[in-house]
Amino acid sequence: MNDNQRMALAEIGHPKHMDSLVHDRDWQVRIIVARNGDDSHRDKLINDRMSDVRRVVAIRGNDSHRDKLINDKAQFVRDGVARAGNKEHATKLLKDPDYTVMRTARQRLRELGEKHE
Repeated sequence: MNDNQRMALAEIGHPKHMDSLVHDRDWQVRIIVARNGDDSHRDKLINDRMSDVRRVVAIRGNDSHRDKLINDKAQFVRDGVARAGNKEHATKLLKDPDYTVMRTARQRLRELGEKHE
């Protein structure tokens, strides 16, 4: 199967195909699996070598995925946790060394109705 065919299968999102595509060599296919798959697929992608894939897991996943990704080495991933996380995630990321992550965490707290200076 070529890359376009595998990407199309990932877009369709049938669990039978997702189970095999979660290990695809193309990181773009794995991003689609993280976006369209279920939590079991994201569980397998949480340690993906590509930060782009881990960011989609942070945004589309559940709080337990974000709990594991909150200390990710990639700023891009931590920003995804701040963008989609709960109050505890956002509060913790207010102390992140990266300004962009801190700003996103502050914005997330406002969205959640929390006041923070």
